[in-house]
Amino acid sequence: MTDREYTDYASVRDALLDAQDRRGFLSYEQKLALQHAEWAASDQRNGHKTDSKVYRALFSDLQEIEKLAEHADICAKIAEMMPLSAEEVRSILASKRIPMDGGEVDNIVDTVRKQILGFCYIGSIKTVLFLSQHHLRSSDSMQPRGHTSPADEAGPLDGETHARVLDHQSSGLIQAISENGMHLIRMRASVDGASHAAGTLIELETVNVLGTIRHRDLSAFAQSCLHEVVKSILSDNPEVCLSFYNRAGNLTLKMHAFQLLDGIGKSKALSMVEIRGRVGWETIASLDEACQIDAADLLANRLCQEIADPHMTPNLLDLLIRA
Repeated sequence: MTDREYTDYASVRDALLDAQDRRGFLSYEQKLALQHAEWAASDQRNGHKTDSKVYRALFSDLQEIEKLAEHADICAKIAEMMPLSAEEVRSILASKRIPMDGGEVDNIVDTVRKQILGFCYIGSIKTVLFLSQHHLRSSDSMQPRGHTSPADEAGPLDGETHARVLDHQSSGLIQAISENGMHLIRMRASVDGASHAAGTLIELETVNVLGTIRHRDLSAFAQSCLHEVVKSILSDNPEVCLSFYNRAGNLTLKMHAFQLLDGIGKSKALSMVEIRGRVGWETIASLDEACQIDAADLLANRLCQEIADPHMTPNLLDLLIRA
């Protein structure tokens, strides 16, 4: 092992900013170093920001890998670059000619993914979505009445406490979408003659939940209401919507996650990333105004497509809503 100490660009940036605050000025060389560190630590370089805590944890994990134990410089480079594909890892290893088979390289990719919140691998597509760790909102571990699952295996409706009506049929059957995980469900309300309009929020403890339902089995009316109801969930719970727009990064070298949304092309996606900057948006209204979009509507449209076709990839329902 070497005694040389390695650090990340975010720490370099913070140290230079601290020096500037204390001294009131930086030398010409330090200003250049600060500009480079700010760029390298931002999501402009590889689609996701450098985080010092993640860097240190990842660096430590990488040094536990036998063939990397004597190569602290490579561990540091991987921890800083955060490669999410085997090809990217191999390009870093090539500088030291470290021999590794496919399984060992995949292990490094897995190690990186485990440390970086929100990174997922779907099928053969490496998907980079630096998303918030938290989804729509936390809830008590309450099961709706009428739903059971094995004690050692969580069911899709575990933790769901509310749902929004899509179609309350004359037979008393209600087709709805759960508030947290956006699962399509069937339920039956108590026979009291009350009819619930589309979008009405219902507490699941007050009804008999019959189970989940496929999109194709929804009534035509329920399907027609789905988009507006999903949009209302996002609007009423803006944190999930903002977490996508504030955290989304590159899917590939040529495609940004914003391009998953209908009507958002490459130039628009790059413009939104530039507008977002390092701070991001605090409200959906400020996001809409800055980017001239209807953020909740665009995201709701994508989510509805995935509800209709669960095999779509990347799948934001799994990455963002049900994570």
